[in-house]
Amino acid sequence: MSFTPNSFSWLSLFRKALHCHSEHVIPSRAEERTATMQRMPWFDSAHHDMLEPHPDSSGNRSAFTLIELILYVAISSMVVVAMMNILMTIVSTRQKSSVGSSVQQNLRFAMDRITLSTHQALALNTGTSTFGSDNGVLSLTMTGGTAAVTPMIYTLCNGHICAKIGNKPTFVITGSGVLVDQFRITNLTSVGAPATIKVQMHGKETVVGATNQNTASFSLETSISLRQ
Repeated sequence: MSFTPNSFSWLSLFRKALHCHSEHVIPSRAEERTATMQRMPWFDSAHHDMLEPHPDSSGNRSAFTLIELILYVAISSMVVVAMMNILMTIVSTRQKSSVGSSVQQNLRFAMDRITLSTHQALALNTGTSTFGSDNGVLSLTMTGGTAAVTPMIYTLCNGHICAKIGNKPTFVITGSGVLVDQFRITNLTSVGAPATIKVQMHGKETVVGATNQNTASFSLETSISLRQ
């Protein structure tokens, strides 16, 4: 093939056009970002690679952004706080249930003992009993007739229900953790009927935990008649 001078002139023009096109190629986004950063006064070209996200083998970014880390910490903190609140509620509920059960058991035990003694008594000693007071006294004449078994006395002493059999020492029939603040005896006896009394009790217990304290109270009332 032969080339005329006009052919060489056209080749020269084509090469110049390619050269001009390559000089005016629109830069990529990465190049634009780099160019923008280079114009910043704080730009350090030696650490430029550290500022760029490093893709993993699949082409996605493997590093967490600061916003992602902040969101992760915030969500984790909320979950931990919620779990702690639930745990504290469960512990507090169990403590309250345990305390309430203890108060009920103590007062019911004392009431059952008083009921049994009243059923077995020969007479109600109205002269030595105290009626209508929260610090009441119940005195019963028991079978046997000796000082070792009679009278049977129930009273409130230092926040506890106490009992005394005949000439024996007084003993406590409610637990040390339960504070009884009411022991009221009411005489309901009517003419020609067996002696009848109404017994009212109220007690409470407070348990101090690691972060709070739980107080439970309980009231109990019953009417009892002598069977003799």
